[in-house]
Amino acid sequence: MTQCGIGMRPHLARGPARSLPRIKASNNCSMANYWRDYDLDQNLKCILVGGTSNVGKTSVAKHIANRLGWTHVSTDSLARHPGRPWKAKPESVPEHVVEHYSTLRTDELMKSVLTHYRNIWPLAEALTEKYAQGADAGRLVLEGSALWPELVASLYQPSAAAVWLTASDDLLKARIYQESQYEQADPPARALIDKFVGRTHRFNVAMMEDLRRLELPWVVVDRDSTIQAVADACLREMRPLTKAPPRIC
Repeated sequence: MTQCGIGMRPHLARGPARSLPRIKASNNCSMANYWRDYDLDQNLKCILVGGTSNVGKTSVAKHIANRLGWTHVSTDSLARHPGRPWKAKPESVPEHVVEHYSTLRTDELMKSVLTHYRNIWPLAEALTEKYAQGADAGRLVLEGSALWPELVASLYQPSAAAVWLTASDDLLKARIYQESQYEQADPPARALIDKFVGRTHRFNVAMMEDLRRLELPWVVVDRDSTIQAVADACLREMRPLTKAPPRIC
């Protein structure tokens, strides 16, 4: 089993942390057993996994999709914001990305990315509805930072469920530094990466405020457990989107 170098402990907005029971089935279990072990609703057609950058959404969502035999889609594929201000050598960071992170303050970066997520939300909403309501659409695991809690909470889709991933500032910074090869970067490149770290921290704080206010579920990612452990927590803590949307007069 691939290790992700993280750990988790599950949380719900209304309760304290508690121990997570391990999956009963082995890696060779059938899909039917997997559904039974997690007590998944047979009508469930779409799982949404949100969270801040570098928290592990893609790895966890792909693991869930592979185990369930579902389709995996990232919201990054719907429309791309400037993204991360680093590239694996010999590629270079595009000029518009350099300008974005070098000229905007952290609060401006945060405003920019939230505006982008609100702009592409109709695409994510339509995709969720396609799988949640369509008889022949298959089943979907949709993940991405664009799944902002307030936007997801506006959905009423009993056949869809959602959960978010969060982590400490130190862990997020360490993972960003490792992925970007911060220690080998020159001072201008480090400055861009640090701006991304600041935006990531600000995003995480605002996201958690929204999750608590809306009483939505989340899983806290730590340093030591496998992707499967975090996926297990997500499947146990996710909640269906059955809260009625606000009435529009």
